[in-house]
Amino acid sequence: MCGLNSLCGCPTICTVVESQEGAERAQVAASLAREIQQLRAAAVMLQEGKPEKARAAQACLDLAQQREAKLTSQERALLALAPQGDVFIDHGALILQAQNKSQ
Repeated sequence: MCGLNSLCGCPTICTVVESQEGAERAQVAASLAREIQQLRAAAVMLQEGKPEKARAAQACLDLAQQREAKLTSQERALLALAPQGDVFIDHGALILQAQNKSQ
């Protein structure tokens, strides 16, 4: 997992991978992090734009929670440190950049 000197400059789920196993897990974690971020954003949009669709917003939050459960405790802790709100970080792209730099 990355730290304060990562490619994105924040302690989130991206890494300069040192092994193939680490690279595969990093890809999975990055994909889950992206899905969680998108589902939470969709829930907010539904709550604001379609308040009568509360069940749909809750379904998005439930799906985000299911994906978060697939992360390790360390990955969840790092994800909690990621910027919130309107900031979007494409962790998958950052991981690919890190892999290209390490080759």
